[in-house]
Parts: sequence; structure tokens; C-alpha cells
Amino acid sequence: MEAIIEEINEELGIEIDFSEITLFKTYKYEDAFKDVFYIKKDIDVNKLKLQLDEVEYVKYLSKDEIMELINNNGNIRETNIDAFLDLINNI
Repeated sequence: MEAIIEEINEELGIEIDFSEITLFKTYKYEDAFKDVFYIKKDIDVNKLKLQLDEVEYVKYLSKDEIMELINNNGNIRETNIDAFLDLINNI
């Protein structure tokens, strides 16, 4: 949790605390696992302080826009598609 807080602050300039972090789901693979967390927080993306060597851009996307990226081979890592689909359908 400390690493999540530190990385979000370093890469986006957002201050958060433990109470804002929620474990959404753990994905288990043959030789690895992935924990997916989410943070629900009102922010102005125009006021973020991006660490440009880590974050290319930030923007809000609707569920339809995320699905369009997934269906049209957009800029989403294939290993993250399962998490995006689960988040869209469950939050």
C-alpha cells in the first residue's frame, strides 16, 4: 500500500491515503498474480503533475471509449484487458 501511495504521488502528483485504496480483484496466472486496486477520488486531470518519463498522458474515458480501445487494439496492454472488463462490469 505504501508503494501505491508513493508511486501515485511521484507519477501524478496526487496525495492519497490508505483509506482511499480498495483492492478490486486478484488475478492468478500460471506463474504470477496481479492485484488490481482502484481509488475513487475527484480530481482535475488538468492540475496533475505528470512524471513525463513514466506517464505519457492522462484523460477520462467513458465505458464505451474503453471498450472501443479494447475492441480496436487501442493503447491497452493485453495483460490488462481482463481487469478493465471486470472493472467496467462491476463498478
